[in-house]
Amino acid sequence: MASTHATHPTRQGWSSWITHPAARTLAGAMALAVVLAPGCATPDPLTPPRQLLSPYATQGAEPIWAVVPLRNESGTTAADRFATSDRLVATITQAQGLRALPLNRTIDAMASLEMAEPSGPEDLDRLARLLGADGVIVGSITAYDPYEPQLGIALALYARPGALSDAAAEPLDTRRLVEQPTDYDFFRQVEAGRRPASSVAYVFDGRDHDVQQRVRRFAEGRSAEPSALGWRTYLKSMPDFERFAVWEATEGLLEREWIRLASAAG
Repeated sequence: MASTHATHPTRQGWSSWITHPAARTLAGAMALAVVLAPGCATPDPLTPPRQLLSPYATQGAEPIWAVVPLRNESGTTAADRFATSDRLVATITQAQGLRALPLNRTIDAMASLEMAEPSGPEDLDRLARLLGADGVIVGSITAYDPYEPQLGIALALYARPGALSDAAAEPLDTRRLVEQPTDYDFFRQVEAGRRPASSVAYVFDGRDHDVQQRVRRFAEGRSAEPSALGWRTYLKSMPDFERFAVWEATEGLLEREWIRLASAAG
């Protein structure tokens, strides 16, 4: 009868292997790797997002902007002017050296003044004094499409007399009287000293390659969690696309203020 041999090492065999110097070294290295692996992992470098910078001198208190709820001139009820106005306030708040009042405070102040909508620069002065704001933004949503996506936005900043360095308003371009992006009267004020300090108007179309490049730059450093869509998330979600568009419009308005103040100083 053929004898049957065990196919597994005997206890004595295991004991001999474990006590072997090479085995002890390998086992120790494996145990150390398990313990130290989480701590030794190199974290992914974080990319800082682009920042908004205020052009105003802030030796004292930071200047304050208030936002009047944007008008909806897009021709569609899909645009939520209050949600977009809230995003504008949140974006201004991110600017270094600048503050923004909550939208509800502006709405309450307008109600106390029995002002359904400001009808001229004088109304904005009254509103600014009541709120203690240095500047008031009025504007319109001029285009809105949540499917492409597309957002048009026009903003005008009016400085309270004696505030925001009390510099002159932006120069009057007569062509803009007939080429305004909105019918809002605040973009047509031509009385001396009552024009906006600065104004901008944009239409951001998600199909445009230049806009896509801007979206890509905006997305850098703004998401801690990886996504299969990556930066294109901002082209697939209208609320995210609005955040991008409002940020770009705010940056443009601040750039106009930098230019205005530099021109006044020169």
